[in-house]
Amino acid sequence: MLQYAVRLNIGDARQVALQFWNNGNVSTLNPDLRRAVYCGAILNDDGTNFNVLLAMFLQIELTGYYTSRELNSIAQGLACAQNPQVITKVLDLFADRSSSGYRYNIHPAFSNFYHNPVASDVMADYLKNSSANNSTYYLFLDGFLSNRRGAYTYSDMTRWMYDEYVPLGQIPWLKQLDETIVPDQYVVSVQPYFPGSYNYSIGKNFTYDGEVSIFARKVGPIQTVIMLNSHRQIIHHIRVFNQPPTGNLTELNYTSIVRDYDNATLTIHLGQPIPVNGNIQISIKYSGFIDKGPAEGTYVNWDYLEYNKQKSWIFATDFEGGPSTRSLVPCYDEPSKKAIWYVTVIYPTDMVAISNTLEESVINLGNGLSKTTFKPTEKMSSYLLAISVGDFAALRGLTKDGKLVRVWTWTGMQNNGELSLRVCLG
Repeated sequence: MLQYAVRLNIGDARQVALQFWNNGNVSTLNPDLRRAVYCGAILNDDGTNFNVLLAMFLQIELTGYYTSRELNSIAQGLACAQNPQVITKVLDLFADRSSSGYRYNIHPAFSNFYHNPVASDVMADYLKNSSANNSTYYLFLDGFLSNRRGAYTYSDMTRWMYDEYVPLGQIPWLKQLDETIVPDQYVVSVQPYFPGSYNYSIGKNFTYDGEVSIFARKVGPIQTVIMLNSHRQIIHHIRVFNQPPTGNLTELNYTSIVRDYDNATLTIHLGQPIPVNGNIQISIKYSGFIDKGPAEGTYVNWDYLEYNKQKSWIFATDFEGGPSTRSLVPCYDEPSKKAIWYVTVIYPTDMVAISNTLEESVINLGNGLSKTTFKPTEKMSSYLLAISVGDFAALRGLTKDGKLVRVWTWTGMQNNGELSLRVCLG
């Protein structure tokens, strides 16, 4: 179970696995737990840990001290690799050791990539470059097909775990953040995935990818802990920087990250204190889930367009209750912690993205995607953030003092917004 927790980034499983690896305590663990530690070591590896594991593999193979059980534990751990170059090296090892000329045949090792969606493209290229006459070709083909089956089930399994064990939301959230860090600005980019013209990869449906940089100030006593809100999100990467009044950013290392799934908090334990009255930047890459029907938090809805009778989906947000803004962006999600929001949305080109403010720029990214960057908001509470993407059309008008008013509807239904526009214009 620990190995799956490491793969899926549940709780602090990855940090625990890396601690065992870095401390050199792997040999003291139960063999069934070692594969989880090997998985944690190889996940974000650039090749360094692979070389260590390869040396271990060859030594064990030579001496037979741990027999095939330990070889298979290392093989299962190696299949967690995310770096394409490292994955290729692992495939080379598996292919080389799948022949009958070795004492311990590990031919089932290819199927260990079942739960590694990142390996799909690497395995496809590897398969193209392999000869059908190669003795390991069909073993590799079986592993490749296993990986493709796993890609379909991986996202469903991950979502099931969050749906079963993480609350959808609370009204109100009971656990409050401390008052030692005050946010000033959020720079956030979000790409939602829902049915439309854009073809996204397997497992992305009703999810989103996001990046946020939080610019904040440290107030109160010296401490080495940063706590913020994050709800039903898979955190891929976190970096924390000290931002002095003059000079360059200095990265602050952290010793651990603790998730409280019941209270939707994320706590970063730093290896050094944050200077009093210092400025910090917290950068996070993450993914999350979209509710498959009208709801609070992040959700989708659909209707049939009047002009062509085609089913049309929209993505939208409602953060005044339930899951709240922390379900879209890791943030300081309390009404008193007001900040300025800089929002960017990536979406299918044949749709429209809207948010709290007017568009600053719209860029066609190609391949069916566009990116809209919005003007910064006023300083506001996080629950006021709003984002929507869909097949929208707008009715426009100017008030007597020259302010632009827009009423958005599904394309072809603008007549339903005429009364609303007249009321707004006064």
